[in-house]
Amino acid sequence: MLTGRYTYVKNAEAAIELLKDADSDRRRAIAEYLGKEKDPIATAPLIRLLEDHNLIVRSAAADALGEIRDVRAVESLVLALRDVEECVALSAAEALGKIGDGRAVVSLAEALHGESRRLKDTAARALGVIGDIRAVSPLIEALASEHKSLRENAAEALGRLRDARAVRPLAHLLEDEKQSVQKKAIKALGEIGKPAFGSISQALNHKNRRVRNAAKAILELLNSGGQDEIK
Repeated sequence: MLTGRYTYVKNAEAAIELLKDADSDRRRAIAEYLGKEKDPIATAPLIRLLEDHNLIVRSAAADALGEIRDVRAVESLVLALRDVEECVALSAAEALGKIGDGRAVVSLAEALHGESRRLKDTAARALGVIGDIRAVSPLIEALASEHKSLRENAAEALGRLRDARAVRPLAHLLEDEKQSVQKKAIKALGEIGKPAFGSISQALNHKNRRVRNAAKAILELLNSGGQDEIK
């Protein structure tokens, strides 16, 4: 139930009626409540709310749809990736990752080439969560980004995808100027597993002690069948 200075409702069906309220703070609060309830009955009304004139309300609607995880929202959330307000696009990208529908892959991959650094990062993470191999090539391209955070997020996503095509690009990333990027790369290679065994073995002689130690630990896990325990 929703309480506070705005309203009080017993269930999602009653809350939906309040999405028409003139008060934007109330519409936002109701959207947040519906996301917590996770009732698919709210999907269609929340999709309509993605066109609200208030950016905070649109963002809250996208967040709620991500919590409900109803595939009916995918097409509308893809459109919301192009919202003029960054916070709305970010919420849409994160929601698409949570829903995990492959229809979002192309648009999320396109977002990797946009102007917003935060949206690029969020799109890369979402692609990793969705797990569609169509994301491998665009994520490999993102490894060459000038932005450290995108290189990190792309490497992490490629580790989730576990596709052998990423081995060589990730091995190259072990020479990145940023140690945090090197760390993400060696972890991703470990998650890919056997196809990356040679690259991980070579990392035992890396100039960075942390990379050497990580490679050693990963090889021990791989040899013992503990690939899923790589952190």
